[in-house]
Amino acid sequence: MKRLTTGLVACALALAFVSSVSAQSVTQGKARVVRVGGHARFTTGNNVWQPFHVGDVIKPGTVIQTENKEGAFVDLVL
Repeated sequence: MKRLTTGLVACALALAFVSSVSAQSVTQGKARVVRVGGHARFTTGNNVWQPFHVGDVIKPGTVIQTENKEGAFVDLVL
């Protein structure tokens, strides 16, 4: 009987933890461009490439591309 009670309590606790984890909402982040060196561009997945400018806000899923030369970079702040 004690083993059954312990098992039921453990299951109840596990269920409580799973419910609280699934209730949390996911917030999407974003990044702000603070510095650009060389040529760099981005696309949001629609194959329309746009150049970076300091102050641009980049959303999740954005593809970033820099030229293949030394000193080409994009600095982002999350």
